[in-house]
Amino acid sequence: MTSGKIDTATHVNKQLKTDLDVCVSDETVRCALVEAGLKASLKEEKPLLSKKNVAVRLEFASLYQDWTIADWEQVIWSDETKINCFISDGHSWCWACDVDGLERHTVKQNVKHGGGSIMIWGCMTVHGPGFMCKLDGMMVKETYKSILEDELMATIKYYEMDPGQVIFQYDNDLKHTAIIVHEWLNQQPFQVLTWRAQSPDLNVIEHL
Repeated sequence: MTSGKIDTATHVNKQLKTDLDVCVSDETVRCALVEAGLKASLKEEKPLLSKKNVAVRLEFASLYQDWTIADWEQVIWSDETKINCFISDGHSWCWACDVDGLERHTVKQNVKHGGGSIMIWGCMTVHGPGFMCKLDGMMVKETYKSILEDELMATIKYYEMDPGQVIFQYDNDLKHTAIIVHEWLNQQPFQVLTWRAQSPDLNVIEHL
């Protein structure tokens, strides 16, 4: 289990039967794993990285490793996200003791079709969250360019940031890297933070 080659007690049990011809129940295996100091835990979700992805992420780290806090304070981080109207897609937790049957606070309730959701584009700065906008339908390159012209520039103005010192971060989604978007960005006084593919976990806006 600690080698990372086998994920579950059931898989361990199958391996025991195959390799050692040992027949026990899955529960016996679980008890043995607990006695050995192991415990089950949810795996964190991370992007699947190819060797190329790993190489360019290392390059990214090397490129910016000497940046100071003052350097990072110039960055405006951006992304699109889905907001559920009813309940989060993630895990729900509760504290309970001696629960007999299902109770309202111990159940994650759901509705048909998820209860609906909205998509938004947003950004954030060291000074606080920036302007955001609701996206109606699929976002295309023209819509994205319009968002940068409106919400991004409004954010810079609102916080009285020096456009010449701003560093704008956005990922490599196809609509973000379209020619009309690049042309517009090249006409602006601010810089663009060089981004790497398969790196949503490096974007601090994910915490917001």
